[in-house]
Amino acid sequence: MYLEVTLLNGQNYSIPIEEGHSVEEELELFLSRDGRYAGDWVPLQKASRQLFVRYEQIVLVSPMD
Repeated sequence: MYLEVTLLNGQNYSIPIEEGHSVEEELELFLSRDGRYAGDWVPLQKASRQLFVRYEQIVLVSPMD
């Protein structure tokens, strides 16, 4: 389970769901910018690559099972 994120440049990345969270809980944390999403930067992953982007770069977020 993960959240799929699409950036302004059209690239897709994922945010793994933290252990013990449902997809809905993780999405709520993301949208409310709470917990690990409280800062200005969002942690993303693609394959083994990890990066951080600013919220302003995100155009779409989708829960994926």
